Amino acid sequence: GATGVAGIQGATGPVGNPANFGELSVLESTAIQTLTTQSTFYKITAWTTSVSSSNTTPSVGSSNITIGQTGWYMVQASISCMGDAGTPIYEFSIFINGSEHSSARTQEYLITTYANSITISDLINFNTGDVVDIGVQCITNAGKQIVVVNGNFIVFTIGATATGATGPIGPQGAAGLSFSGV
Repeated sequence: GATGVAGIQGATGPVGNPANFGELSVLESTAIQTLTTQSTFYKITAWTTSVSSSNTTPSVGSSNITIGQTGWYMVQASISCMGDAGTPIYEFSIFINGSEHSSARTQEYLITTYANSITISDLINFNTGDVVDIGVQCITNAGKQIVVVNGNFIVFTIGATATGATGPIGPQGAAGLSFSGV
């Protein structure tokens, strides 16, 4: 008899377990960054080390992290920093491709006598090639300074960004029986 038809194609595999992440950090810095114009964001340039990465490109020289794969990421910057004399108010925010992601903006008084801790974070859906950085502005005065003493700036995926491979074609059916003389 005839050989049976091929089996059905296997199911798509389970979601993969990608780990896309990148980190920039700074430790015990005394570098001063001047915010020349009031209420204008400046990219934080204090990062001194690209700590680790997978499918992202952290750049100390550009003070940013480039995303290597589309998906949802947690972006977080935790920094301790000192401000300038007086009671200037500083704002920090996340920037994507040069534009502010304003839902993550936070505000803080910073002074010269001790470092305040600032944390900003948000869940963001990135496209491959997007560039993310952290910005700061002084909203009360021009020409104020900031020192990022310690900190890290991290992006990491939160959930699957890919699915597994499609399963193989099933086995071919068995040869049929043949009868004669009936």
